[in-house]
Amino acid sequence: MGWRDMSRSHRRARHRMWPPITAALLLLLATSAFTMAASSARAATTQLDGVGSSFAAPAIEEFTNAVQAAPYDLNVNYTSAGASGSQVPDSAVPLGSYTPGTPFSSGQIIKVVIPANSVLPPDGFATIYECADPGGLPANDPTPTSADQCDPESIQADTVQIQSDGSVDYEDYGVLSLPNTDTGPNGLGESPGGTPICDTTHECVLLISGMPTFGMLPTLSDQLAGPHYFSQPFQVAPDAGDTGVDPGDGTPETPYALALPVLAFGLIGAAIVIRRRKSPVREELLNEEG
Repeated sequence: MGWRDMSRSHRRARHRMWPPITAALLLLLATSAFTMAASSARAATTQLDGVGSSFAAPAIEEFTNAVQAAPYDLNVNYTSAGASGSQVPDSAVPLGSYTPGTPFSSGQIIKVVIPANSVLPPDGFATIYECADPGGLPANDPTPTSADQCDPESIQADTVQIQSDGSVDYEDYGVLSLPNTDTGPNGLGESPGGTPICDTTHECVLLISGMPTFGMLPTLSDQLAGPHYFSQPFQVAPDAGDTGVDPGDGTPETPYALALPVLAFGLIGAAIVIRRRKSPVREELLNEEG
């Protein structure tokens, strides 16, 4: 039996970069669990593998670039995943053909990806819901904290296994506009005017929570209090029948009428800059001709 069947039966029953290498290394050691692979006498580099906070990722990247060449010869493989309750960038991923820079289409099948982490229970089971995220809050800002911000009917249709390293890779989540009043096979049959709202003016996120064993589904309040992550914010365009007929990548679409004056302003501004910035070589030639 899948999680959706069980749930229905129970309910209806940049930030600042730290340029010094020493600071980056301290952050690396403080926020990551690293294991150094033993290298043979002939090995040219030392491998460092680990998982840590997404906050540390930019500093770790700078550190990696600084130590990958001689005399250090360190190869750093760092996967960022924040603390429980944080947002994981690019974790709600479109599949197949889609139009970049447009919202998801209601009923569109997307991939949910969480990298290796120490938050979700290894070899456990995950549940995925759509939740309101008013304003599309940036990563690691406060996200949904109460159960009424998530739609219990939006749970995935089947079982999602968490891997031994805490990662999740699920390729069959149907994202929907909410509230979803469609009574067809792809809809939820919800009442209009309900909450949460997820459309092209109300951003949402996915809640990915973890449980160590497969059994009775915890309440949403318990799942929000337990180990969980959120996806990046996204928008969903309603679609009659929830067929995902016009797939996108979940990002807001810039209105054409708004894009034109912005583009025109940019072109005018560029022309002004070009006119005011004369080439020193051209100035010299003109002076000589005069």
